[in-house]
Amino acid sequence: MKKIFLALIATATLSLAEATALSSTEQEDPGISKLRSKCDNNNTLACVNLAMAYYSGDGVKQDYEKAKELNSKACNLGDGWGCTTLGASYEYGKGAEQDYKKASELYSKACNLGYGIGCTNLGILYEHGKG
Repeated sequence: MKKIFLALIATATLSLAEATALSSTEQEDPGISKLRSKCDNNNTLACVNLAMAYYSGDGVKQDYEKAKELNSKACNLGDGWGCTTLGASYEYGKGAEQDYKKASELYSKACNLGYGIGCTNLGILYEHGKG
């Protein structure tokens, strides 16, 4: 009985060591690699989806600044969603210093690009006297 117990402990220890080694080797998720490649080729949808992954930490280490950078790229390429989420970074101070004026400018740009949520967010800022 004692040998079985020791064997179980040894097996559990080895399994834990393997799991730790695998998680520490930071192999990139294939979906993230694909998004990164498409974003590098100016696919704005890929950029905003990759930004959301960085914002939430889904498949990558959470990084608000990287999310802001990717949304900025999408916004500069004329994507309303990218402008809106970039505006939110400034509104809430996630990855950027909180700046209501900058947030309102970005929401306005998104609105002008036909992205309705940008218009809504801009209206909410105005309603609360911000920006």
